[in-house]
Amino acid sequence: MRKLILPFICCLLLFVVYFTFVRDSNSNSTIVPENASWPFSTIDYASINKLNKTTIRVAIIDTGIDSSKVCTNDVHLASYSVENINKNPNDLHGSIMANIICNSSFLDRKDNSLRKKLELDGINVGHDDDISIDALVEGIQKAIDLNVDIINISLGVYKNNTSLERIIKTALQKNIIVVCSAGNDSTKQSMYPASYKGVITVTSVDPNNNYMLNNNFNNNIIVSAPGENIPTQISKDGKKLEINGTSASAALISSAIISFMSIDPKIKETDLIELFDKTSKRIGPENIYGFGLLDYKKALLSLYS
Repeated sequence: MRKLILPFICCLLLFVVYFTFVRDSNSNSTIVPENASWPFSTIDYASINKLNKTTIRVAIIDTGIDSSKVCTNDVHLASYSVENINKNPNDLHGSIMANIICNSSFLDRKDNSLRKKLELDGINVGHDDDISIDALVEGIQKAIDLNVDIINISLGVYKNNTSLERIIKTALQKNIIVVCSAGNDSTKQSMYPASYKGVITVTSVDPNNNYMLNNNFNNNIIVSAPGENIPTQISKDGKKLEINGTSASAALISSAIISFMSIDPKIKETDLIELFDKTSKRIGPENIYGFGLLDYKKALLSLYS
C-alpha cells in the first residue's frame, strides 16, 4: 500500500496543476487551449491570458525592417543600420523575420496586451546575399547598447571569428538571450554565431515532424520548430508570402521566448536550455533535432510550476 502513495500524490499534483492553469479561466495565470492552425498546431499551442507588465525589447539583426510590412500598430518599432549599410527595398528577409515574431500566435491576447509591451529594433547589417562579419559584430554591439532582452539572428557565417565570439559572450553575460538559425546548407560545418555556447540554436521540421532536407546538422542545435510553409502577413505580387527554413523557425522560437519572458522576466539562456531539454518532444537524434520539437504547453506548465 505504501508503494502506491507516491504515484497517487504525483498524479494528484498534476491534476491540480492542469485544472489550476489550463482549465480555470479566472486564474491570474490562465492558459487556454485553442484549436491552432499550422504552424502552431504541431507544438501543442496554448494561449496565456494574464502576464507581467514588463516591456520586452527584441533586436532583429538582419537586413533591416520595413515598418509598413511588419506588425500591428500596437508594436513599437525602431530601425537602425550599421555604418555604410543602406536599406534595399528588395531585401525582405529582416521584415519577414519581424513579421513572424510579432504576428505569431504566441503573442495573441484579447486586449493585445503583450504586443503593446513589445519593442522591436530592426538592425540592418547587410543584404539578403551579403553579410560581413564586421557588420554582424557591429549590429550585435548596437543591440547590446540598446539594452535589449532578446537578439534574433536568422543568418550566420561559416568562419569563426574572435570578435564575433567575444561580442556574443558579452551579450550573454548581460543576460541577453541570443536566438540563431542553424542554417540551410545541408552541412555539418559549424555556422556562427549559432555554434557558440549559450546560443539558442534552432532547426526546422515539416508538418510531419521530419527534419527538412536543407537543414544543417551538428551538436550545437538546441531545439526544433516548424519551418515549412510558415505564413506571413507580407504580400508580394498580390500573394501572402510563406517562408521555409531555419530562419523562420528561429523567429518562431524568439516569439515563444517573448511569451516565456512575459511570465518570468528574469529567465536566462541557461534556464531556457534547461526548459527545452526538460519539455521538448524527443523526435530523433540530437545532432539533427536538438532536444526535440518545442512543446509549448508543457513549457508553459513547467514555468508555472
